[in-house]
Amino acid sequence: MAAGRAKSATWDGAAIAASVLCLAHCLLVPLVLLLAPALGALFIVPEEFHSWAVVFAVPTSIAALLIGHQRHRHFAPTALAMPALAMMAWGAFAETTPLHELLLTVLGASMLVIAHVSNRKMASAR
Repeated sequence: MAAGRAKSATWDGAAIAASVLCLAHCLLVPLVLLLAPALGALFIVPEEFHSWAVVFAVPTSIAALLIGHQRHRHFAPTALAMPALAMMAWGAFAETTPLHELLLTVLGASMLVIAHVSNRKMASAR
């Protein structure tokens, strides 16, 4: 039982860290670019960043949610994580405006953090 709890916490921890890094990127980089336009060229992030972030987030999240579900048997974290991942994918892969991409990514990553924190708490409570 303790090994399953540790495994779930590890996957949720990785997924939470990835979501927080995504949020930091999405919120801080535009702010820095707005506050320091002369330094904007130093903070250019390749367009592929968002695609790779989603490619990392999906399997990490699925693994964490499956492991957590095996322990706590609740669907709430998954029910929140699936639309969150869809929003992140939409922001990364669909033709959208930069504002829509930012909103989809920030909302999706925020929801994903909440889903993983919930999953982690539920798994460790059992």
